[in-house]
Amino acid sequence: MAEEKRTVGNLIRSIRENRKISREKLGLGLCSATTLMRYELGERIPDKFMADALLERMGQTPFRYEFIGSEQEFQFRMMRNHIEKLQNKEREKAGVLSLK
Repeated sequence: MAEEKRTVGNLIRSIRENRKISREKLGLGLCSATTLMRYELGERIPDKFMADALLERMGQTPFRYEFIGSEQEFQFRMMRNHIEKLQNKEREKAGVLSLK
């Protein structure tokens, strides 16, 4: 089975459905139910302000999530994670060597 992409729209849909909140109620005053549906389907990407507002309305803490807006941003984030892992390994080695 193909793994579903992790997107802000998928996250919003998942939380909304688990809490049994309608699109109309969630989007009230923020966006239309149609726009929210497009976010959830991945046809549109909400900006950071909109994503935060929707998550907060559902009782989530937006700063717990990191949003990547494009494939290029995703690739950069993956490279950054790899570099951070390598740096942590080097720090651990340096710490172990200095104790000897």
